[in-house]
Formats: sequence, structure tokens, C-alpha cells
Amino acid sequence: MNSGAYFEMEREICKIIRKHLNDDQIEENYQNACNKYFPDGGCNLDTMGLVVHECRKVALSEIPQEEFTPQQLLFIRKAWKLNV
Repeated sequence: MNSGAYFEMEREICKIIRKHLNDDQIEENYQNACNKYFPDGGCNLDTMGLVVHECRKVALSEIPQEEFTPQQLLFIRKAWKLNV
């Protein structure tokens, strides 16, 4: 998958997430992930991937699979390494 197609797929999945979660829920997921991996603060760019992964996992757990196309589910499993 080329980078343009990759980012387009991410964009479409994020639209679905935003349809189901409001800004406060997304912020709460982010804060919880930061506290889980960095309880003393100190989050940095090298380890931010852990926070992103956790945020995606929590968000996707709250959305019915039927909202996603088979291609999106495959992308989530392969690219994001998440089982939904």
C-alpha cells in the first residue's frame, strides 16, 4: 500500500471513530493512555507510538465492527496491529 492510500485509509477510519466518540471521550482516552505508559509524565516522541496504539485500541473497542468495511478491518489488523 502506498503512503497516499495508507493515509486515506487512516483518515476514513478516524472519521468513523469521530462519528462514535466525542472530543471529551477522545481526550479521556488520550489522558488515560498517557498515564498508563508515563505515570510520571515525560512522554516523548520516541514512545508516543504506545499512546497512539492504546488510544486506537480503546476507541475501536467502543465501535461495532459493522461500521467498518472488510478492507478497513484488515488495515486495522495488519497496519495498526489491533484485533477488533
